[in-house]
Amino acid sequence: MNIHIFSKKLNFQHHFSQSEAIVFRCAELLADYRKVDDMIINSLNKTIPTTSFENKQNVGERCKKLYNEIQEIHSKRLHFISNCIHCIENELKKSVSDDVHFTKLNSKMFKLKNIKSEKEIEKVIVAQTYKIFYEKCRNYFNPTRENEFK
Repeated sequence: MNIHIFSKKLNFQHHFSQSEAIVFRCAELLADYRKVDDMIINSLNKTIPTTSFENKQNVGERCKKLYNEIQEIHSKRLHFISNCIHCIENELKKSVSDDVHFTKLNSKMFKLKNIKSEKEIEKVIVAQTYKIFYEKCRNYFNPTRENEFK
């Protein structure tokens, strides 16, 4: 089982301000990164065999591998969101020091608030993913006791 992790780079467009480009690219890339969680049921169905094939495969090992991939993806995504927030906060600080018009400053603060809300959304997505994982793999792998397989 191999889950593809998207690896696009932030690429700023000339017709956007830098903070607008950051917000746009962060939102776009985050949507791509979250596609992995949208495919989790399909991934789990491929990982967990039907009862007739259960004895021929080490399902516990496959669940463990998938669990580790899910953890890595979620960790990278959280780090990505934090980096987006950091970039936008820096742009906001720069705007304040450059004495940018209040309307533009307000717009940047709104964008920062939206990106920060992605952390809360991420918590919900992660919880859903682990719930689905648990439902499918609970008989084969327990992440709290990684050495115990059935």
